[in-house]
Amino acid sequence: SRHLLLKRPLPAPCRSLPVLSEQLRPKMSNRFEPLVDETQMKADPEAVEDLVHQDYEPLEESIYGWAICMIVRDVVWIMKGTALPFQRAARIINSVVLIAITIALQVFLLMAISKLLSAPAVHHIRKVYGTYQDLMYPGHTRLTVNGFP
Repeated sequence: SRHLLLKRPLPAPCRSLPVLSEQLRPKMSNRFEPLVDETQMKADPEAVEDLVHQDYEPLEESIYGWAICMIVRDVVWIMKGTALPFQRAARIINSVVLIAITIALQVFLLMAISKLLSAPAVHHIRKVYGTYQDLMYPGHTRLTVNGFP
């Protein structure tokens, strides 16, 4: 995929990310540049893509933003070489496990709310509506498989 990288500051939680060496760093520019050269532009004018400048959005200040920052930061350090590869790998695993626990807790809370709050309310509403139906349409109602008119 071809795209233009623009200089911009890193979000606050990730300011300590290591800087890439000049060899690995992509060429950055603050101006719009076409993604095709002059000869391609003359041959096929519709091949030129319009670039839209978009500013970086900071990472969300949540457990997910923290985990993304830690994973990216530690993977970069491991790839560049570090004196503490096992500690960095442990932090990556810690981030992934913490995200898994957070998602599991959210799923548990949704299921508990559904079972403890929503189900009794739906049962009560169906009973009340069944009574209303019996009063409004006497003799013209049928019971559902769940026993409600």
